[in-house]
Amino acid sequence: MRCHYVTDEETGDRFIIPYCYAMLHSDDMRRCTCRDFPVTEKEFEKKEYREHVAELKREIKDLQEAYFSACRTIRKLSKKNKNNMSKQNQEKEIIENLVQMAVNHMNISEKAARLRIEAIVKSGILGKFGHPNEATFQIAIDAAMQIPQLGEDESEELHRTQTQKRIDNTPSGLKGSYSDGYHTFNELYEFRKIYNAALFNEWAKHEQYDVHKSWKHHDGELCFGGGWFIVVAVLPSGQISNHYKAEDWDLFKIPATERAKYEFDGHTSEDVLSRLKLL
Repeated sequence: MRCHYVTDEETGDRFIIPYCYAMLHSDDMRRCTCRDFPVTEKEFEKKEYREHVAELKREIKDLQEAYFSACRTIRKLSKKNKNNMSKQNQEKEIIENLVQMAVNHMNISEKAARLRIEAIVKSGILGKFGHPNEATFQIAIDAAMQIPQLGEDESEELHRTQTQKRIDNTPSGLKGSYSDGYHTFNELYEFRKIYNAALFNEWAKHEQYDVHKSWKHHDGELCFGGGWFIVVAVLPSGQISNHYKAEDWDLFKIPATERAKYEFDGHTSEDVLSRLKLL
């Protein structure tokens, strides 16, 4: 710090705040040794003002540079988004036109036509999307005509069959990552396990139903050859059961038995749902 003036906000009087030995015994700023040149009160104020203005100018320049940089980034993003939206709208327009032409040329429902056209587009037979024209449409229609005629129900069944085939051909370690857009298979199985444990634990705690777990089925065989266990509850409407990996054994705080107490009654997933709904 250096010697400087301060102003009393109430009276308006100005005082020197000394920071060097010379000013402890004087009120003449020209005697100040904090600087390498003497200054009067007026000169001191001008210098402080100039320094303050220079600092403000530097801040303004930094803010302007940040503003212009942000504007350039926004323009780039806006242009990119506009181009993407334009391409998406063009692709959508082409598909819609192709669907209508397929309906008119092939005398099939719009749903069946859409399934065919989307399959053709995904196959890449049309190459890159360009401006819609008769040639593009005709290529698609000609390709669609090569697909065996299917009704709506048959088209949906074909779509389900093809989808299931792709799932079946997926490595087992990756199947759980498939999603319906909200949850993956892994998440849904985890939810089922936690809900199952919470329900069975509550039934066991209150001795509401015959609930137990075991490493072996009723016939004495290890579940799936080992590394798995079975949990069973006997409801008024019949058995319900599930199998889980050994790592989840402690999740189920229910009585453990040498083997499952009852012979499997052949219940299916649908049976389990029905029996739970009857509670």
